[in-house]
Amino acid sequence: MLTGAFVLARLWAAGREVGLSATLGTLVSTTAAYAFGVDRGSVALGLQGYSGCLTGIALIGSLGGHLAAYVRTVVGCVLCTVLTAALTALLAPLGGRTLTWPFVLTTWALLAAVPHLPWLRAAAA
Repeated sequence: MLTGAFVLARLWAAGREVGLSATLGTLVSTTAAYAFGVDRGSVALGLQGYSGCLTGIALIGSLGGHLAAYVRTVVGCVLCTVLTAALTALLAPLGGRTLTWPFVLTTWALLAAVPHLPWLRAAAA
């Protein structure tokens, strides 16, 4: 928990928008994990908040700080929690780890659904 608090403090030091999006992502994904009854041990280790934190930073950083970006971030962080549980169950028999896959997959999907992003228009051309 101390490490997570230190990382969050450094993210706030990087800027208000970064700190807010990281905090929002962590809180939403951790709350979703508690609501869905995810193993309390993984929640206590911060494994449920990690992908949400990264998703919050990526989405708000890419889409800006407007309401639609925050709504998309909340939805994405809940999806991260579901995807973390699914990938953990899928990879456990193989000895694999979920790591940041929920963040990567969720963020790609949600950013790809925004057609007005300049880099997306350039890639489609």
